[in-house]
Amino acid sequence: MRNRLRRDYLLIIVSFFIAVILWSVVQDSKNPEMEVDLKGVPVSLTDNATGPSAAGLTVLRGEGQTISVRVRAKRNVLLDIKPSNVLATINLSGITRAGEYDLPVDIELLADGVSLVDVNPNRLPVKIDKMLTVEVPVKAVLDGEAARGYYAVEPVPEPAVVSVTGPAAEINYIEYALAEVRQDNFSGSFSSKANIVLYNKDGEETKSQYITCDTQSVDVAVTVYGTKTVPLRVITSGDVPDGYYYVGSSLSQDSVTIAGNNAALSQIGYINVEMVDLRGLTETTVMERNIVIPSGIINVSGSSKCSVEVEVEPYINSAVEIDGFEAVNIPDGVEIRYAYEPISVSVYGPKSVVEQMTNDDIVAVADMSALADMNDGRIEIGDYELDLEISVADNPLVTVTSEHKGVVTVTGTADEEAGPEPPVEE
Repeated sequence: MRNRLRRDYLLIIVSFFIAVILWSVVQDSKNPEMEVDLKGVPVSLTDNATGPSAAGLTVLRGEGQTISVRVRAKRNVLLDIKPSNVLATINLSGITRAGEYDLPVDIELLADGVSLVDVNPNRLPVKIDKMLTVEVPVKAVLDGEAARGYYAVEPVPEPAVVSVTGPAAEINYIEYALAEVRQDNFSGSFSSKANIVLYNKDGEETKSQYITCDTQSVDVAVTVYGTKTVPLRVITSGDVPDGYYYVGSSLSQDSVTIAGNNAALSQIGYINVEMVDLRGLTETTVMERNIVIPSGIINVSGSSKCSVEVEVEPYINSAVEIDGFEAVNIPDGVEIRYAYEPISVSVYGPKSVVEQMTNDDIVAVADMSALADMNDGRIEIGDYELDLEISVADNPLVTVTSEHKGVVTVTGTADEEAGPEPPVEE
């Protein structure tokens, strides 16, 4: 009896363990271990007293990267696993020099019953750079136009430089800070506050989360002047060589518009161009000359130079025939007749003047008072040769000469009755 009870008790125990095992097998089949990929796991960078920040360095590239992590766990556990249950970090300790690094990613699983299978990628690039502070110039610009008759000079920023701090690779590429003022149709000086924008050496706006500036805005002063349009004038020095004539100079522009304070503008009636030296010029020449603007005055016409055409021509000789002459100072009672014949005249003067002359421009005169002086005051009937005085009316540039004599015939006098007139020479 006792042995039978013992066998039954042992059978019960064995059956219990078999049941537990069978139950576990059934449960495992319902909740097996599985693997899953957690994508987009963010990677953070950790720094400490021995890292880049302590050495005056900053992370230029490496923040904001993500990885994919494969983990293993029971099915019911994996149902609640998210990327936030994974802590991915890169340890920057010991990095004290600027450069590019390929660093391992450390993984910590923030859930029980989960094991790490794989990390992809398991290393990430990180760029470290030195922090610098430099001063860059401020360039102020005006977006707008002054009212008609006014001119705005280049805006002046205050301060003229700003301090910029950031990674050396970015800071050393910054060229200037731009301060832009927008205003239109103004007629007086003014001051305005303008935000600054950093620009690099390629003329592109610099945008970086690592760069800071000691100020976000500057004051910009704009001075406005009145304007005035005045003629341009050419000043010459020296003389052209002998045998040549300086006709004059003409400019590619007749006037220039200037700006300045009212007191200064009121004193200016014209503006000179750079002096033209005539020495050595033997032909018409075009040269470029600076427009000479007085101190305190601004040239607002857009060009600081103009072309000057210096006209130079040679003196020439030309033979001209005139039809006759005029006798003057004819004594009282003397009657004369002219012997009309062409008179050859040599004309010397500037080429353009000589070529445009006509016979009417040349005057020949014979003075008959000399005849009376040579004959004790008596003038007899007959033919006389007279010296001619030849000139060009109202033109001192031209010289005229002639070897011809003027012939007149005295046909009657007050003292002697006129006889028959001599025949007229054909």
